[in-house]
Amino acid sequence: MKNRTDTYNSIYLPYIEKFLGGKVLQNVLVTGAHGGGIENEIQRHKNLNYEHMFHYELRPDTFLEYLDLDNNQLKHSVIQDNIFSPKEPIESVNLIFFDGQWIGHEEEQLPKNLVKNMTSGILKVLDSGFKNNKLGIIVVVYADDVGFDWWKGDSIGTYDGVDLPFNLLKQKYGNYKTRDYFHEPFSFEDDIPVGHKTGTSLEGVVFYEK
Repeated sequence: MKNRTDTYNSIYLPYIEKFLGGKVLQNVLVTGAHGGGIENEIQRHKNLNYEHMFHYELRPDTFLEYLDLDNNQLKHSVIQDNIFSPKEPIESVNLIFFDGQWIGHEEEQLPKNLVKNMTSGILKVLDSGFKNNKLGIIVVVYADDVGFDWWKGDSIGTYDGVDLPFNLLKQKYGNYKTRDYFHEPFSFEDDIPVGHKTGTSLEGVVFYEK
C-alpha cells in the first residue's frame, strides 16, 4: 500500500495537470510549511510553471529559514495564517490545495484550520484569487482528513464545536460556476506508527467566472 504522499499525488497530480499543465500560472496556495512541508510542495508541483507559491502555516515555530531550499526562497513565501480564512487573501491565484493541519498527538489531534463559517472564508479567497487572473480559472483540491481512526465522537456533523466541511467543494460560492468536480476516498499506510493503515478523501473542482 502506498504512503500518504504517494497516494495523494496519484490522484492530485493528474487532475491539476489536466487543467494547468503546460500553462503559465500566477500564484499557487498550499497548506503547510512545517517539518518539510515546503520541500514536499515544491516537489509535488515541480512540473508546473508558476510565478509564486504561498505556504500557509498555523504553527508558531515555523521559521523562514526553511525557505533556504535550493535557492527557492524568491519563489516561495510562508504566511502564518489560516488558508481557509486568511486575513489578507492573495490575488491572481490559479491553484489552491486546501489540507487539514493537525497539531497534537493521537486523541489530542485537532484540526486547527477547520473553522466556523469556512464557506464565507473560502469565498473571500476566491474573490481575491480571481482579481487579475489571466487564466480565468482556479483549480481547487481539498483533503478532508476526517478518516483517521481516532476521530470517533461527533465524526459526522461537528467536532469540537466546528461544523465539519464534508463535500466542501460542492457548496455554492457566490456566482462562480464550477466544472469537473470529483470526490475520491482512499486508504494509505502511515509511517507513524509504521504500517498503520488509515483513510481520507480528496475532492476537487474548477472554479470559473460567468
